[in-house]
Amino acid sequence: MLLKSLAILILCGYLSACGQDSRSKSFLAHGHSTRGEKFKKLFGMAESTEFAGKAVVALAKDPNVLEKTGKVLIASQLAKEYGFKDIDGREIPVIEKNEWSNLFGN
Repeated sequence: MLLKSLAILILCGYLSACGQDSRSKSFLAHGHSTRGEKFKKLFGMAESTEFAGKAVVALAKDPNVLEKTGKVLIASQLAKEYGFKDIDGREIPVIEKNEWSNLFGN
């Protein structure tokens, strides 16, 4: 019997550990931020920890998953490919490499 192995790294975007809970929203509403509007934009794109789990489930159901072995996959790109959303129904935007510097740059 031939055994096949799979090695994939799933990258997540900015994670909101509590989903976007009321404490986090209150924090933003009262202006507590170290990066002002950039932080608010990034927080608005935050994904729940369950979002990465949905990516794993989608990959587990894919009969062609071995084609992805050895690759770095981004959770939001997998969501677009497999058609899943975050637990609150939002579609998490795909952030391209060059966009990260705009979010975190000075």
